[in-house]
Amino acid sequence: MSLTESSFATLSFTTLIVTLAGLCTLPMGWQPLREIDISLLALASIVVASAHFLLIETFRLAEASWSHRLNICRLSGVPYMGF
Repeated sequence: MSLTESSFATLSFTTLIVTLAGLCTLPMGWQPLREIDISLLALASIVVASAHFLLIETFRLAEASWSHRLNICRLSGVPYMGF
């Protein structure tokens, strides 16, 4: 898919899915947001979207080999081990 889709298309599609999933929680009773909450939410959105874009680019440019996948699997448990 990385040969046919741009990183912006992937980012847009995943953002749309997350937005729609979040809007499904609207009937469950959202509290009104204060101005500071809106600004913090906007800042967090920019940081998360930037990080997600860089992650997409990383997977696009990363070496795809079996041993590489094993290293990623090993690293995924590091936060649970306390490192």
